[in-house]
Amino acid sequence: MSLDPKKLVDAIKMFQKKIEKQGRVTNARDEEHLERLKKLYKDMGGKKKFESVNEEKNNSENLNIEFGKVVQDFYNKANQIADKINKLKGDKTDGKIVMKNVKKQVTPLIKLMHSWNKGQQKNPNLTTERMDKRQAGETLKQLGGNRFIMMTGAKNFGVGPKGMGFKIGRNSKKINYIRIDLDRGKDLYNMEFIRMARKKGELSPTLKVVKKIKGVYADQLRDLFTKYTGMYTSL
Repeated sequence: MSLDPKKLVDAIKMFQKKIEKQGRVTNARDEEHLERLKKLYKDMGGKKKFESVNEEKNNSENLNIEFGKVVQDFYNKANQIADKINKLKGDKTDGKIVMKNVKKQVTPLIKLMHSWNKGQQKNPNLTTERMDKRQAGETLKQLGGNRFIMMTGAKNFGVGPKGMGFKIGRNSKKINYIRIDLDRGKDLYNMEFIRMARKKGELSPTLKVVKKIKGVYADQLRDLFTKYTGMYTSL
């Protein structure tokens, strides 16, 4: 009895959606079964490329960043023009009106772009080229799992082109965002300790990488996290 390629495609999509719903920590058995289905489909001569959407996901993130820069440049230029108007008029009334309307028009565009990108990143058919959700789940386990979340206030976990990222609670080092990526070739991690802040006059928060460490072993993750945040990961 031969398999129907169309039904195989449906099965692959079903498992992709199932894994997506599992959240941060995914079922390794489901991941393995999905890979077997993809291999079987390919061996049957299937031409649909389930992995090709990696570029689409990366591109959506890059477009979102590019759009943010363009909007920020426009906002800065408008602010400069408003200052010139203030100097010509001798008061700040007209300049304030200009900037109020600029912000009123620009803010919905930023929210729209962020919403679109968020939808792309959550698409169950899109997987990252580097760290996938299963690997992100394993990384969280290396950090301490639920105990790590409880001790550090970690939240807003996400997996994107630059690896796994999440916010953490207040700490003495003033680090509020962590990014961890996996170097598959070396089976090592890269860590970034980031300060994320929204400056006055800026529409989007800025990210300042305070410390970047490459070539981290799994058993070093907790110690390095504590060293650069001042937060303990366990009692």
